[in-house]
Amino acid sequence: MWSYFLVNILIFVSAISLMKFVKLSAKANYLMSLFAILVWFIPYSLIAGLIPGSVLAEPIIVSFTNSALAGTAADISSKRVNIDFIIKMTFNTLISLGFLIFMYRLLRLYNWKRKLLISNALMPLHSLTNQHEIPVFSTKYHLGGYLLGVLNPIIVISDKIQEKSFIDLIVAHEKQHWKRNDNLRLLILEFCSCLFWWNPLVGKMVDLNRFYIEALCDEEASKKYGKDRYINDLSSLTLFIGLHKTSQLASNIVSIETSTTSRIKLLKENRKMNFSNKLLFALSIFAMTTAISWNTLATAIPDRDNKPAHANPEEIGSLLAFDIDILYNREASGEYRTEDRHSAKLEIWSEFAEKVSFKFNDGFSFNYKATDLGDVILLELELVENINNESVTVASPTLKVAVGKEAVIEIDNPDISQSAYRIKAIPYKKARPTE
Repeated sequence: MWSYFLVNILIFVSAISLMKFVKLSAKANYLMSLFAILVWFIPYSLIAGLIPGSVLAEPIIVSFTNSALAGTAADISSKRVNIDFIIKMTFNTLISLGFLIFMYRLLRLYNWKRKLLISNALMPLHSLTNQHEIPVFSTKYHLGGYLLGVLNPIIVISDKIQEKSFIDLIVAHEKQHWKRNDNLRLLILEFCSCLFWWNPLVGKMVDLNRFYIEALCDEEASKKYGKDRYINDLSSLTLFIGLHKTSQLASNIVSIETSTTSRIKLLKENRKMNFSNKLLFALSIFAMTTAISWNTLATAIPDRDNKPAHANPEEIGSLLAFDIDILYNREASGEYRTEDRHSAKLEIWSEFAEKVSFKFNDGFSFNYKATDLGDVILLELELVENINNESVTVASPTLKVAVGKEAVIEIDNPDISQSAYRIKAIPYKKARPTE
């Protein structure tokens, strides 16, 4: 869970820096901000569970004896406080609350539109409707103009706006929103904003994405309307309206959230993507995607069905003789009862430099990699426990052991695990065992 936040925060910082310090086009910034929002929806651990075969291989277990002594049948996992589990539960609770917030806002918007349509608040403007082939209404309750609705949108213009240039500008702008299905985009953004209401990074990116939706609409609408005329009329309309607020689910031509002044400035700059900007944008997306892929692979779990790819009986690999003792049920004093112990003796063959995994009960598993260094073998171990249905790494010791010599590792990490480990390992160089 920690890596989920770390990777997404790094992507946010990279995206915000690129948009601030590099003059990318409005479309590039829109895509960048959208990417930085969508990464928060990537379930890294779930995807990792689908692709474990390329990460960890199944070793050949030559011999295995397993024994357990327990004075009580206590549930070990229930006694363990797992920070990752608490964070995950809190995360799921916040997401669930966000979904309820979204449903509330969606219902409120629906009721607002329904009340407007059935009341005398909206007056149809038939001439504009026939001219532009989209329903246009006037209202006395809102100052400005906006596109209301997703499935059957309508353009709403304040009855206080009588100047023809302002009306033409509003219709041109909102009609462009209608062609681009921007109200659907805003609805999805509102869903993201509500779901991650507790996350200021997502909130910032949602605001930026709303801004670039408006900026892209300005670019397209100004092509037919006339760029200079569009800028002049939008500036005048901004002063006339005075930045009155409307719904974030309605595409409105003037709003505080999308910063009309910044939109006008961006339209005047007429940004284009040169080769260096395109290259930088592509490299940034590639680097972010690589970080996502790395994080997904790093959290992959062992595939129990994965078999060795080679079957050469003369192949020399590592044969590790393990003698493992696990003490669990730590008492309040910090001591263990000797009767609460799990022991296992096993011999495992694997290829050199291949990361493998074995599991000898539902609560404990080991990953390791043995690297041939001549007369010495480098052992990289990883002790993994199943705590509250989560795979938690207790320790990752690394040591060099002479071939045929015994190494002893003792691990007691009370901040993470309620278990203590004593592991004896003797590495050998042996040919692949025959079936």
